[in-house]
Amino acid sequence: YIGLWTCTEVPIAKTMYFDCEISIDGSSEDKIKIQNFAGLNQIATVKVNGKSLILPKQTLNGNTIEGFGSYVNKNYITWQYYVKVGNSDSSMYNTNFNRK
Repeated sequence: YIGLWTCTEVPIAKTMYFDCEISIDGSSEDKIKIQNFAGLNQIATVKVNGKSLILPKQTLNGNTIEGFGSYVNKNYITWQYYVKVGNSDSSMYNTNFNRK
């Protein structure tokens, strides 16, 4: 998981591209940190369970996010998550991480 990734996010309206970095979360052996998750320029904390990634509900830059991912191989991770901005409805996103 650790390293730099190019991310392609596919929402309903338009595709967005951004980079992120995955690092180890020193507080627990089964957690990682993702800098710039969903292009929100903050760090998301993710629980790792084998090849499954759990993105627990958390707030980044005023956006509430929650979802899950799947480690496909050392160069590819897929994600499905919801983003809720303020009091608006949640929008679902599918995002692919490709190792840089």
